[in-house]
Amino acid sequence: MMRARSGGRQSLDRALVWGAGALFIAVNVWAAMVGRELQQEFELKSEQEMMAEDRAVCERLFAPPGSERFLPCIVELDWVRQHARQRSDAQDLDLL
Repeated sequence: MMRARSGGRQSLDRALVWGAGALFIAVNVWAAMVGRELQQEFELKSEQEMMAEDRAVCERLFAPPGSERFLPCIVELDWVRQHARQRSDAQDLDLL
């Protein structure tokens, strides 16, 4: 009689472990999917904000969108951002 209870208890314990493992995996897969979507939304928003900033700066520098000076202005702003990013990365790595 004791063995029947012991065997049932082991089966229940095993089922709980498998259930918890499956739940853990499901939550992590869901979190990865949601995280990927949030990252894409953040990147899109950042890109749109940078484009708006570029337009505003170039307009202040008398290079409005559609003018022949606009593209060179955007290129220069991109160059400045790249160098600022490189300096920041170097500082993070203590290379400066």
